[in-house]
This record gives sequence, structure tokens and C-alpha cells, in this order.
Amino acid sequence: MHDIRAIREDPDLYRANLRRREAGKTKSALALFGEIFNAEESDSIGDILKIDERLRGIKESLQLLRAQRNSKSKEVGIIKAAGGDAAGLMDEVAALKARMADLEGQEREAGAKLQALLEGLPNLLDPDVPDGADEGDNVEVASYIPPPRRGGSASDIPPPRRGGGQGLSLIHIS
Repeated sequence: MHDIRAIREDPDLYRANLRRREAGKTKSALALFGEIFNAEESDSIGDILKIDERLRGIKESLQLLRAQRNSKSKEVGIIKAAGGDAAGLMDEVAALKARMADLEGQEREAGAKLQALLEGLPNLLDPDVPDGADEGDNVEVASYIPPPRRGGSASDIPPPRRGGGQGLSLIHIS
């Protein structure tokens, strides 16, 4: 899964990567990603950034409401300790708690949506990877296995390995 901070810092890198994956004109990861989230022609990275901004705003609001609730709760305690009536403040604290519950639901929803988008985002391609529809468009740089001979015989097949440890004097069977 991608780090949202990295996407925030360089969204164009992620947009370019999605365009490269789409270059094959087949059912690419980008197309699947768009279908999953009903955003076939939308900017997926822009959607991620919008949800992230909304989520951060919700978290900031929640922190402010918690601070207000805590200070008002302290005031209620002080008023009650002095023997006064704190009903008005207690109503304010209850209203703050209700607002916080609403924002916490929004936070969970936005967080789940952001998580799903980040999990669905394909890995970044290495700059050396060529654009294309599939692995057939790749360029072979080096081959470590010789290509099979055409019309070869059974003698061209290497013998199976047997007793590898014995041949290396690693295993002694008596």
C-alpha cells in the first residue's frame, strides 16, 4: 500500500505511473481501478488527495471539539464543586459529544474509502520498464538460460541431479 504522504508530496509521479499502465490499451490496472470506484474518467490521484484533505479536516475538527469538551467538562466540575448549577454547560457538553460522534462516523467512512483507494492503487513502475500492454512488449536485456534448440534430441536434455550431496562429499552413506 502506498504512503499518502508520498502521494501528497509528488502526485504527478503517481499520475504519470497510472498513465504508463494505461498505455497498453487493454484492461489495465487503471481501468480496473476506475471500475471499482466508478471513476472511469476521473483523476484517481486527485480523488485520493480530496478524500485525504477531507479526512485531515475532520480530524482537526475532532481535536478542536475534544479540547472544547474537555475545558467545558472541567468548568462543570468546578461549578458543581462550588455548589452551582451547571445544567447549561452540561447541555453544551452533550451537544459537543453528539457532534463528535457524527464526525467520528464521517472519519471512519472517509478513512475506509481512502484505505480502499490506496490499496487499489497499483505499484509504481520502475523507470526502466517499457510501456506496453503486457510482458510481450518488454525488451530482453539479458538471458541466463540458453534458448531451447529446435529439433533437438533426448541427448540435449540435461541429466537429472542425483546424489548431489554425495558427489560433493557432503553426505556419506554407508
